[in-house]
Amino acid sequence: MKKALAEIIGTFGFVFIGTGAIVFSAPFIGWLGIALAAGFAYAAMAYAFADGHFNPIFTIAAFCAKRENWKTALLRLFGQALGAFAAAWVLSVVLNGKTGFVADTALAGNYTDRYSIEALLTAETVLNALFVTVFLATQGKDGAPAALGTFLAGATFVGYPIAKGAMNPIKSTALAMFSTPEAVASLKYFWASGLLAAVVCGLIALLMAHQQRNVGVQNQVLGETAQNPAAH
Repeated sequence: MKKALAEIIGTFGFVFIGTGAIVFSAPFIGWLGIALAAGFAYAAMAYAFADGHFNPIFTIAAFCAKRENWKTALLRLFGQALGAFAAAWVLSVVLNGKTGFVADTALAGNYTDRYSIEALLTAETVLNALFVTVFLATQGKDGAPAALGTFLAGATFVGYPIAKGAMNPIKSTALAMFSTPEAVASLKYFWASGLLAAVVCGLIALLMAHQQRNVGVQNQVLGETAQNPAAH
């Protein structure tokens, strides 16, 4: 239950700050500010909840790599969904209090209006794969929050012009519910690219871990042979 609560709070904080920077401050802070807000928000939540994922592609990748059991993975996914939808709802409520509010342009949903679907899928798959790779490579390490936050900030410079900075399908889904029809229609692309990246990277991590274990066993056997040649 603690993991689910961490996912709820961490995902809420990340989505609220990261998206809030776009919704409320984009004209003043530009792409640099948007990227830094996303990166700082994720890093801060990751430092506060060291075991948190705040992104379903991380959880699915960890499950495929056999670092998470299915019960824990489901708890995390539930927490992420609840946190993301709560953040989107709060942002929508705040926007409703803005003078001149226009409902159909409420939140900054993820969609593309200047790139082809092929370009969107390619960019999102690559960015998601790199993001998952950083997560898997740093999981459990002290520098993981800084590494993930730094990557997210840098990747936002690439991803924001293409799809308004997705790289998190549950965030995209939550925002789409309070955004435009284009954002809803684009959800299948964000989930497809995210799931593909998560499963492939997770299975590669599992294979690499298996190979490392085999090498370790072989080295242990060779060491024992060298120490006791007569026994062999």
